[in-house]
Formats: sequence, C-alpha cells, structure tokens
Amino acid sequence: MLAALREAYKGEAMFRPSSISRLLGCPGSVQLIARSPRETRKSSVYATEGTVAHQVAQDALLGKRQPEEWVDRIVDIPGPDGGKWVPQHDGKKAGWLVDAEMAEAVGLYVDEVAKRWTPDTMQYIEHGLTLGALDPTDPIFAENRGTADAVLADTRRGRLTIVDLKYGKGVMVAGDSPQLKNYALMGLIAFGTGGGWSEVETVVVQPRATDERQRIKSIVHDPADLLTDFLGKLGEAMHRSLDPDPPLNADPTGAWCRWCPAKVTCPALQREATDLARDAFAAMPPLGALSDLGALPPAVFVGTQDQPRPAATPPKGTIVLPPATVLDPGDIATILQRRPLWEAWITSVEERASSLLEAGVAVPGWKLVRRTGNRRWKDKEAAPDALRALGVNTSAMYTDPELRSPAQIEKLLPKEKKGAIEDLVERPEGALTLVKAENRRDGIASPMGAIE
Repeated sequence: MLAALREAYKGEAMFRPSSISRLLGCPGSVQLIARSPRETRKSSVYATEGTVAHQVAQDALLGKRQPEEWVDRIVDIPGPDGGKWVPQHDGKKAGWLVDAEMAEAVGLYVDEVAKRWTPDTMQYIEHGLTLGALDPTDPIFAENRGTADAVLADTRRGRLTIVDLKYGKGVMVAGDSPQLKNYALMGLIAFGTGGGWSEVETVVVQPRATDERQRIKSIVHDPADLLTDFLGKLGEAMHRSLDPDPPLNADPTGAWCRWCPAKVTCPALQREATDLARDAFAAMPPLGALSDLGALPPAVFVGTQDQPRPAATPPKGTIVLPPATVLDPGDIATILQRRPLWEAWITSVEERASSLLEAGVAVPGWKLVRRTGNRRWKDKEAAPDALRALGVNTSAMYTDPELRSPAQIEKLLPKEKKGAIEDLVERPEGALTLVKAENRRDGIASPMGAIE
C-alpha cells in the first residue's frame, strides 16, 4: 500500500505538516486524495500569494533584500489568474507583483524572528525537516516531512523555536495547532532529542489578521509531551491511513474538509452534507419538501416576522423557509454550526464545475464568464507627465511611494476630463468565474471545444 501511495503522490509528502489536522481527524483522506484527479490539487491564487510572501521573507532573513525593497518588483513565479499575478507584458517577465501591504506584513514576521535571535542561536531558514530518522526501519515516518519557515536553536537556553509565517487573513491558525506541533516534533528529531532541549516554542505570525491579538501567537511545549502524547497520536493516524479500509470522517465544522483536495469526490462529506440538510429541516413543517431532495424547486420564499407565508399561492413546488424569529436557540445554533460544512461541500462542487467547463465538458445550466479586471496604468513612468498636462498636482498623484490607481486619479479630474485618461490605462482580463447560463455576460469557450 505504501509503495502504491508513493507512486500516486508523485514525490510529494503523504503526511505534510499542513495536512496533519486532516490526517488526525480523517485517516482515510490520504488514500482518497491519491485516487482523486490531479487537477483538484492545483494551487489556488491564495496559495501562490503565500508562496511569494515566503520568498520575500526568505530573502530578508538571508540578508539578500529587505521586504520594502521588494515593493513594485516581480517575484518570478508561475501563478493562476487573479490577484497580483502579472502576465508577460512589454518584455517584462511573468510573476507576482509585490505591493506595500505584503512588504509591511512580511516585515512583521522578519521582526519576530529577529527578536528571538541571540549570539548563541543557530538560525535555519526554509529548513527541511522530517521524522524519517525517528525509526529508519519504518519507512512511513519518512513520509512525514516539510519545510519550516524559520528554526532557531538556542543551545545556551536549551530552547528550540519554530516561527511560521501565515500570510492569509481569512482562517486563523493557533500556535499549538497540529501543524505547528508536527514542526516542533520534527525539529526535536532533526536537532537531537538528547540535545538538552528543555522547551520547544512554536510561533505563528499572521500579520494580516484583523484582530491584532491574532497576529502573533506563541506556545511553549514540553519536549516530553511532544515525544509521547502527540507522537503517539500522529504515528497511529499515519499507520491507520494505510489500512485496507481507513475511516473517512467529515468534520461538521468544515475545519479539515475545507482544504481537502478530495472533497469533490468524498462520499463521507457528501453523505454528511445531505444528512445534515435533512436533519436541520426535518422538524420544520414548511420545509418538508426538502426531505425528498429531488429536483430544484421553482422558487424559494424566505419568511419574515410580518409575512411568514407567501401572500399569494406560490408556484407548485416552492420551498417556504420559516422566518428566523420562529427558530429556537437550539435550531439556530445547529444551523450556524453546520454552515461551514455545507459551504465546504458547495465550494468543492463549484470548483469541480469550473474544472469541467474549462476542460470543455458541458454542465447543464452553468457557464464560465470572465470577471472584469481592475484598470492599471499602461506605463507608470510616462503616466505622471500626461496627468500633469491634465492639471493633476504631483502631490495628489501618489500614495507614498506608489502612483495612485486610475480610479483614484479619475476622482481628482473635473468631469469633462475624466475620459482623458483612457488612453493611459488598460484593463487586463479577470479570473474566470462560474455563473448560471442565463447570465447576460458572454460565456468563455474552452480551447478544447464543448463536450456534451
């Protein structure tokens, strides 16, 4: 089984630190991912953005270039449509455009690493770690590997520190998450369990978190706890994942299902999502039509306190949802708690539909359209002179140190001159997005042609 999974993963680690929460909760996901289409594992625009942030951080910690020196520079990296990925233009290479927000965010991470450095500290940046040395006779441990952003080994204090950069701002990561504990455990193995380490600190730096209290989270672990309790749970989960029929468990909160590459085909998630839909509405008489889960209803009426039911007879088959005011606290708590799981499943279905349409496979009632991209200056160096000729003050053009966007400049111009900047700007194509077939925008034809 291990050899077959290695072949399916094509050299990627089967047990990456970022997937440990999913492994612990759903050992069967390892084999399900191996059987899933490769396109479900493609990188998202957010993952690409995170990769760029890590490159900027690595350069700063190695003394090559500080984050602020990266502003308006392009990191040479392939990327998906959307975000700040810049296609080849005017002879410039393709890559990701670093802006002031990224430079400032990465700077906070670099400062946190610097705070923990002393003359007695050995610093390792983007350092590969693995549990392989734990038991060379058991090859499964070698499949637990990853790259730590920064490892600081302070031999005088006996402290091993893992500092992890999380550039995303949507999902908060705890300092004692399974991913960070996995890094801490691998750090102990890599630097020697007998090296006199009295404590292991894991630090999550999430500089774009809205809540300032979430931006830096530090947890100190007892090495003995990591080497006994956590290692025991991790080892058991890794071995269970190789069973002939390992357990598949959908998480009602959506925590480990949300990022699972196999969520599109996961029978446990599909079963849980449909069961939850039935359970959530089973006790609500107006929602009895949903228990059938048949064809889509012709209409949906959402009741209000003033009008809980439609005033006129609705079309046959209309779903009537009760007003929230008639739900008791238990019903409300249940629906809200289960919402992430429904969203995870629906998102996976949308992603699958987009993949099929891109490949030329027709999805009845749906199509892909191109989002409208934001305007940008064709030539940032020539634009200021042209804007001065239109009467825009130099001081008003810039949000230090960048030239303001076309939309911002347009607000500075009198009404009769607003259209004068159109020759200076361009509107790149936006990312593809899934919409219903009746949407007025033109659909995007697949280069492979339609497949009915």
